[in-house]
Amino acid sequence: MVEKIKKNESTNIVLISGKNLLSFIKLIAENNLDKVVAICKELTKINEIIFRDKVDNIQKKIINKELDLRGEFVLVIDGNKTKTEKNLNIASEHEIKRLLKKFTLTETVDIVHKLTNNSKKEIYKMALKLKND
Repeated sequence: MVEKIKKNESTNIVLISGKNLLSFIKLIAENNLDKVVAICKELTKINEIIFRDKVDNIQKKIINKELDLRGEFVLVIDGNKTKTEKNLNIASEHEIKRLLKKFTLTETVDIVHKLTNNSKKEIYKMALKLKND
């Protein structure tokens, strides 16, 4: 399971009982997975608790008994940040400038996002900068 979490670029979701929670968090920590984890307890119930932190801090909270381990838990674990995403480069800047002459800012961002699969946020920042220059 830990190997899958190491390799997975997507967010990982693990359903786990309270009695196995500490051992699973220790396993993640021992494998040097510097992950951010959201611990969700009793989801959709009246006593729902959700908190998000690094694995080391969560481990400390469990050991210090700051978290009641009775109940059902859902762990949401960040995926790898090494996702191979194309960087916006000079060619992209040229294309954005060209597209801005024909399309609105929003349309340009959508087009470049579909072509390059870069984040819309980064494309928007660059397009806004180029539009204002």
